[in-house]
Amino acid sequence: MWRLLRWLMGKRGDMVWNTLVIITVLLPLMGLTLDIPRYFILRSTLQNAVDAAAEAAAETVDAETLIYSGGQDLLASGAVQYAHMAFDAVAAPMRARGYNLTIDGIQIDESQDRVTVTAHGDIQYLFGLTPSVAIGARGESWFRSLHTTP
Repeated sequence: MWRLLRWLMGKRGDMVWNTLVIITVLLPLMGLTLDIPRYFILRSTLQNAVDAAAEAAAETVDAETLIYSGGQDLLASGAVQYAHMAFDAVAAPMRARGYNLTIDGIQIDESQDRVTVTAHGDIQYLFGLTPSVAIGARGESWFRSLHTTP
């Protein structure tokens, strides 16, 4: 026991302490310096994608219904399709880099003239050694057509 303590406290044991410091402190800090910017890039791209999807869905107002009845009815199938296309266009560069960005839901609320899109993206921290963490985002857009009174 005495020999072990003397070896650890002497010059020959310095490498053990240096290795412990590097493994327990410096490697996780280095991982965080790489992961924090990745988190913010994923978060901003995901927010841009849901905003684009919500805006694309809101732009699919049924013009014929609007002209003849003054109502704002969305073409639901077209709205969902355009929302997915807009989301995929913004998310494509991140998907090419290995991130998983997915739309969770598209809600069309015609009573409040609003489209809400929710989505999430997955990221792994510390060089991929941790389980995936889901980052969520929500985007809303309102219909932008003009109401005319007869």
